[in-house]
Amino acid sequence: MKIERASLVGNSLGGWVAAAYALEHPQRVEGLVLVDAAGFAPPADFDMKQLSGLNPTTHDDMRKLLERAFYNKRLFASDLLIDESLKQRAKAGDGRTIQALIESISRREDMLDGRLGGIRHRTLIIWGREDEVLPLADGVRFRDEILGAQLIVFDQCGHVPPIEKSSEFNAAVLKFLSAPAR
Repeated sequence: MKIERASLVGNSLGGWVAAAYALEHPQRVEGLVLVDAAGFAPPADFDMKQLSGLNPTTHDDMRKLLERAFYNKRLFASDLLIDESLKQRAKAGDGRTIQALIESISRREDMLDGRLGGIRHRTLIIWGREDEVLPLADGVRFRDEILGAQLIVFDQCGHVPPIEKSSEFNAAVLKFLSAPAR
């Protein structure tokens, strides 16, 4: 496609990948939008078995993940959405990629700890205040460690602001992307 520079938008594990890419290939990145991004090493007392829940393959596993991911559990953890989410996961074929990232977390490899100061791109961080997957403290940490980063927090929102707060999310991202480069 011959795209030389692009702005990257990543949610959750995708936010981790976007930030890592910006660190490895700064000349190819115009700006970053990190949405409830992963990437920090879990605390020492973290039960690594919880990570398997990030790669659901059964109806019950998907229900558990969606219940953690959404603030509005009644709407977004419905049987219809669970079935559709499982179909989309199968269609996307991203299970191996997610598993590789989970294994990297388990081994505490490729983490962003102590590296975010190397990001010099315009960065917007968006977080759902009620995220039960990754705490808001992680969003604050991204903001504090990336020079000049902005943090927007959506109330009554979980781990996926692009879905739960789509209008507000899209407006914030479009405003950020259309602003002049610093």
